[in-house]
Amino acid sequence: MTPRRTASDSARLALWASAFVLAGLVLVQVRLATVVHGAPPIFGGAQPASAGMVAQAGGYTVMTSESGNEDIMVLLDSRSEELFVYHVENQSSIQLLERQNVPGLFAEARARAQGRK
Repeated sequence: MTPRRTASDSARLALWASAFVLAGLVLVQVRLATVVHGAPPIFGGAQPASAGMVAQAGGYTVMTSESGNEDIMVLLDSRSEELFVYHVENQSSIQLLERQNVPGLFAEARARAQGRK
């Protein structure tokens, strides 16, 4: 004689099956995010360094970023309140693109937000 399954047993089985399917989907999404979007690998493995790094020392903050097919480096000097934007050439040299006064940038942004130029 085989035991009869009750409705609660069937519901419990369906919930467990759903839990396994959802867990599998989460793992697939994590793996895709790691490979496609460059997210840090969760389950081990090394990832090469890339643009988007931020470092701070003393009154200086440096950030690198990709801008299309080239790299840029932004340096914030908190002592003189200036922002420097550099273009990285061939991963061996840098060229100054722009130098901005930070209080001036904020004053200009405030004026534009209020409809003035």
